[in-house]
Amino acid sequence: MKLTENSENAWSVSAQGGVSALLKICSCGEFSGELIASSCGVLRNLVGVEEIKRYMIEEDDTMTTFIKLIGSKEEIVQVNSIDLLLSMCSKDEQTREVFVRQGGIQELVSVLSDPNPLSSSKSKEIALRAIDNLCFGSPGCLNALMSCKFLDHLLYLLSNGEISVQESALKVTSRLCSLPEEVKRIMGDAGFMPELVKFLDAKSFDVREMASVALYCLISVPKNRKKFAQDDFNIGYILKLLDHDDGSNASSDSGSTKFLISILMSLTSCNSARRKIASSGYLKSIEKLAETEGSDAKKLVKKLSMNRFRSMLSGIF
Repeated sequence: MKLTENSENAWSVSAQGGVSALLKICSCGEFSGELIASSCGVLRNLVGVEEIKRYMIEEDDTMTTFIKLIGSKEEIVQVNSIDLLLSMCSKDEQTREVFVRQGGIQELVSVLSDPNPLSSSKSKEIALRAIDNLCFGSPGCLNALMSCKFLDHLLYLLSNGEISVQESALKVTSRLCSLPEEVKRIMGDAGFMPELVKFLDAKSFDVREMASVALYCLISVPKNRKKFAQDDFNIGYILKLLDHDDGSNASSDSGSTKFLISILMSLTSCNSARRKIASSGYLKSIEKLAETEGSDAKKLVKKLSMNRFRSMLSGIF
């Protein structure tokens, strides 16, 4: 397989009829999963040569064959076939459209819904990577993705998957949160915000950052912000993470603090959230942060102080 990583060797394989032979192995169903997976691996190297890729795509049922292999019960076949399709479709809009038309996205999502989480974790990871790379570039791909209950499966993996799968699911979630407001509204209604809160205290800084940015994007939608504020746990948990007097907080580094302050700042646009933050008992901790963490924390203190001032005035008059 490594020999075909060189384009000259790839041409040699093609000249000897190797491409047709490999395609036959993948399509006829008479060979072992190991041989089919190896053939997919070699073909993945060969599609790096544009002319060979075009030849493969023009062959009858080639794309259909590889898409069917995604549904294999053998993990190595799933992984290698998805990897091959990813190489074929990346940076090639025309091939991607063929992939979508022939049901490729539905097959990728079906991998995520596999009820056996232990044997297929690697398949789930590469399926999520393929979705991340292939499905956000055009409205057609995104619509196909949303139409097959992808969000339900993504939310389940975010909540129940193995750690490596959860991180892959979080990456895709973060990507989704950068899409137009309608998508973010749907995600807010589906229950993504409470799951993202759970990642704010993760050991990995990258995970905390992805979760914070995704949550910030979701609560930028007024409806989501109001929904988020209705659950006292959400705001209380973020405030607890900001309380640096507790040295056990993994999120007490300055990078994570900045993200958390940004989330709170966005929440202050919601009256009920602002009142909950101001009356939480963590105000002194936030004021202490304002002395060291810069302008964002100071802006937060100022906004909360204005809320207290208005409350005092309303009490007087």
